[in-house]
Amino acid sequence: MAPVPAGVALAVVRAVRELLTNVARHAGGASAELVVSRAGAGAVVVVRDGGPGFVVEDVPEHRRGLRASVVERVAAVGGAAEVESAPGTGRRPA
Repeated sequence: MAPVPAGVALAVVRAVRELLTNVARHAGGASAELVVSRAGAGAVVVVRDGGPGFVVEDVPEHRRGLRASVVERVAAVGGAAEVESAPGTGRRPA
């Protein structure tokens, strides 16, 4: 286990909370999987679900949940986040 600054930990917790909230709202009751693993001096956090999936590029600009609450929040503390999805594949944010 490697300690991280409280601000980094809080950003990651809040980003994961947003992802799991989206699973609850949009995945039609699908279960979610949370995987956390070490990657060099950092960590990789993956949230997967079995929902219907969506086209990431088709999310309207005014919908800021994934963009602001996940991607921008993680970037603000020096990390990187991306959302991978396609219809029929479920969401796989990382």
